[in-house]
Amino acid sequence: METYTQIATRNTGQTLGYTKSINSTTDEDIVTLAEVKSFMGITHSDDDTLIDTLLEMAIDLAERYTGLMIYRRTLTLEYTQYASAVLLPWPPHVSIDAVRTKTLGEETTLTSDEYFITGQDQKTLHLKNAVSYEGLEVDLTTGYGASDVPASIKVALMKTTLSQYEDRNNVSGVTPYSMPNDAKTILNLYRRRSI
Repeated sequence: METYTQIATRNTGQTLGYTKSINSTTDEDIVTLAEVKSFMGITHSDDDTLIDTLLEMAIDLAERYTGLMIYRRTLTLEYTQYASAVLLPWPPHVSIDAVRTKTLGEETTLTSDEYFITGQDQKTLHLKNAVSYEGLEVDLTTGYGASDVPASIKVALMKTTLSQYEDRNNVSGVTPYSMPNDAKTILNLYRRRSI
C-alpha cells in the first residue's frame, strides 16, 4: 500500500492524506515492443528484455510525474479525513464503483442517492451527509488503457526509454531513472496539480 500526501479535498488550506491500494491492472501494452524498437532504430532482439524493463520504468516515471494513471486500474482510496467534496486523484477516471464510510469499525456502503459525482476526466465526489472524521473508502476505475493513451504521451514514454537505453552507464551526467527534458515538456501538457 502506498501513502500519498496531497490535497484531497477542496477545503481551503487543508492538506489531507489518503492511502491507495491497486486492486487490479489491465494486462495490455501501452506501447508495444515493436513500436519502441522502431522508434529507437533497433532491429535486433538481443535487448528486448531490457527495453521492456525500461519501458515499464518510463510508464512508472510518467505516472508519478503527471499524477495520471496510464494503465487502466481499479483502485481503493482510503481517507481518514475528508470534506463534503473530495477531488479524487489519479485521473483520468472511468467510473466510481463504490463509496463506503467507516464508523467505529463498522462499514457502510453508500447508495447512489447519498452522493453525486461531478467532473469529466478528473471527478469530484460530493457527499450529501459528510462526517468530518469518519473513514471513507472509494473504489474507482481509472487510467487511459492502451487504446486511449494520447499519442504524445506514447512519444514521451518512448523518448524516456531511448534516453535510459542510451545512458545505461550514466556517462553523460544525466541522473539515472530520470526523464529527458523533451519528454517532460510533453508530459507537462497533461500534468495534474493538486487543488
